[in-house]
Amino acid sequence: MSEQSLTLPTNISDDLKMTRSGFRLLSTMSPGLAGRVAVNLFLTPRKRPVSQSAQTIMSQAKPFLVRHGSRQLAAYIWENSGPTVLLVHGWESNASGMRGFVRPLLAAGFRVVAFDAPAHGRSQGRQTNFVDYHGALQTVIHQVGPVHGVVAHSFGAAVTLYTLSQQSYLGVQRIVSLGAPSRLQDFVTVWTGFLGMPAAAVEQMQRRLVDRVGIPIERVAVETAVTQLTVPGLIIHDRQDRIVSFTNAELIAQNWQTATLHVTEGLDHRGSLQDRDVIRRVVAFLGNESVIS
Repeated sequence: MSEQSLTLPTNISDDLKMTRSGFRLLSTMSPGLAGRVAVNLFLTPRKRPVSQSAQTIMSQAKPFLVRHGSRQLAAYIWENSGPTVLLVHGWESNASGMRGFVRPLLAAGFRVVAFDAPAHGRSQGRQTNFVDYHGALQTVIHQVGPVHGVVAHSFGAAVTLYTLSQQSYLGVQRIVSLGAPSRLQDFVTVWTGFLGMPAAAVEQMQRRLVDRVGIPIERVAVETAVTQLTVPGLIIHDRQDRIVSFTNAELIAQNWQTATLHVTEGLDHRGSLQDRDVIRRVVAFLGNESVIS
């Protein structure tokens, strides 16, 4: 995979720029300490406010809680008579980030469920990781299932593809992946590169990350995991995605034999979440209609 398959956004906050400057100095002075601090930063998502328009849609849902280990996850349900569709948001987002799909799915007759991942939105916790999100997704599906389809974005899509490839017994019939990264190791590579960490500090971070997560992050290869998927899938990715490059979608599509790749132009990484054509395709796909045109 190209080293440019993932990139950080260009609109970086001043606080994060200051963190980067200080981190380069710390990495030189104490690689071990730098590795420990880097892991804490890496596993701590920033919480984003919910916009007024998003609050309107979220207020129409019935909130409920899902017990995930020692924490409570905030979840939301829009009741309807049809099959259940679960919405799964990305890193540093929350359930409201998937709001563009709610009303069209309801209009098509689906029951819609969304949740805030651990340490995101209104869910408890300060830190989370891929394995934690993986477990949370399973817990939510068990509680609200049977789940007919999942619509997932970015990091949440990577978690979804990996989880459903390993746990086919969860019974999900259709999967929509929006802007998914194909390999989690690339997040570490981009993050440590952004912080300007030398090799010694990166090695320390990798070791500590394994201790915290429980498995080597390089083992979480979505592009390989999807070879186990046999359910229909719809992969949607923008050719100009500046955060998760289009290469990721190509790798996933090559290995997921029952999926169709739909390419968008000019939507970047998050534009698909509000794009009418994308939403129409997603709803049609979940309703077993052809989305090839």
